Amino acid sequence: MQQVIRSPLASALMALMFAMTTASANAAVTKNENTIDGVYRSVDDKTGFSRGLTEVVLRDGVLHGTIIKTIPRPNYTPKKICTGCPAPFTDQPIEGLDVFVDMKPVAGKTDEYKGKILDPVSGNLYSGHIKLSRDARKLKLRGYVGLPIMGRTQWWIREEHPERY
Repeated sequence: MQQVIRSPLASALMALMFAMTTASANAAVTKNENTIDGVYRSVDDKTGFSRGLTEVVLRDGVLHGTIIKTIPRPNYTPKKICTGCPAPFTDQPIEGLDVFVDMKPVAGKTDEYKGKILDPVSGNLYSGHIKLSRDARKLKLRGYVGLPIMGRTQWWIREEHPERY
């Protein structure tokens, strides 16, 4: 058998390449992880227009959805204040508002949450259910009064570059 002799420089380069490959693979796994945390663009289920950007974060076992930006659309200027909303949301600025109330994971599930959802446009507080899509690119929000079958569904789309809005 022939023995391979490597110079210290070649050994160092191989170690560096291995470290870079491992770090890159770990970063890819982390980025593709099915986590709900992120910025989502809400889409109006009636008009199809984007309504705003909401930062969704799971903190201390409770899901928070903070509106970070409202998006104007043709012939419509977004509300700035949550008028007609129940306390403690009454007359609060829309941007900065946490629209999820007591939104907690469904038992045994890591991608589903139940609680209340505030619609700052109508001022109504609905029972709600949120589910992360399998590819972690969308949130399905179902808001209802009474029975879930008597509600509405909105899809929110994860935004990788929210600064473009």
